[in-house]
Parts: sequence; C-alpha cells; structure tokens
Amino acid sequence: VDMIEASATAIAREGARVTAVMLDNGETLAAGTIVNAAGPNAGRVAALAGIALPVEPRKRSVFVFEARDRFDDMPLLVDPSGVYV
Repeated sequence: VDMIEASATAIAREGARVTAVMLDNGETLAAGTIVNAAGPNAGRVAALAGIALPVEPRKRSVFVFEARDRFDDMPLLVDPSGVYV
C-alpha cells in the first residue's frame, strides 16, 4: 500500500469504464475500478466521473440524555423530518 496525500480533481472514463484518476499534485493514476469512499461527499466524487449520485452532506445535531424510565422494548422511531428516538 502506498499512501498518497493528494485530492482527486477528475476521473477519466472511456464509455462506462473508469480509466484514471487525476490528482491535485499533477499525478495521474491508471485505474480500472475506483471505490468511492467519500461518505457524505460521495456525490461530489461521483460528479468527477460525470455520475449523478444523490448523496450530499447535511449538518445534524444529536442530543443524548438519560430518561427517567427505561423501556427495554422501545423500538427505534424515525420521523421523516429527521427526528429519531
């Protein structure tokens, strides 16, 4: 494994195949497969290859507190607004 401290600036394709990744340090890495492990920025990385991926970072806040009573059978509840218990 070689550690490269650089950022991807472009992803080259020939048709549906990935062929290389261009880096901000001027290097070009030949590739037949790329793993997009950019987490919340995966949409931005996919866009470098011309792929629309509906992933974007969102600011979230989580509050943790102790409840007076504990319910062992309490299910995970997720509201479409983003609130979960």
